[in-house]
Amino acid sequence: MEHDIGFLTADEEMPLPVALEAHHDHLVGSLEFSENPQLNAMLNHYKSQLASKATSLLYRHARDAAAARNLDQAVYFLNRILLLSPHNETACRNLMRVHVLNGCRASAIETYEAFRRNMRESLGIEPDAKTKRLHMDILSAHEDPGYHSRIGEALDSVIL
Repeated sequence: MEHDIGFLTADEEMPLPVALEAHHDHLVGSLEFSENPQLNAMLNHYKSQLASKATSLLYRHARDAAAARNLDQAVYFLNRILLLSPHNETACRNLMRVHVLNGCRASAIETYEAFRRNMRESLGIEPDAKTKRLHMDILSAHEDPGYHSRIGEALDSVIL
């Protein structure tokens, strides 16, 4: 995949295919120049910009897909965000909500468990209180007849 990386230094929009593959490091890669810390700092800056721009674009597409109730597409974009930013609790919570709305309660629970395991193993911490509370709500309130509509309202009010 070949792209002009001018969007990293300009206000141009990142192409969606780049955002979707940003977690692969195709553009900047895993280059490291031990002899040149300034070049390393510049590359890290570009990697950070790439991740930030990709996340913003993917969030926008996830929001649009969720608003249109194209929930499979929203799942796809939110999963890409988590590949790019595996500790992104907002993306995790929104993915859990979309799974519930899509009738995939088990997937929502699996999403939480995988996220929790990742947080523990990579950072030595637990997910925050909001993420835990959503998980507990999904576990305990799934038989509540109003739960599905509350999850939908929560998604509408918080996604992106």
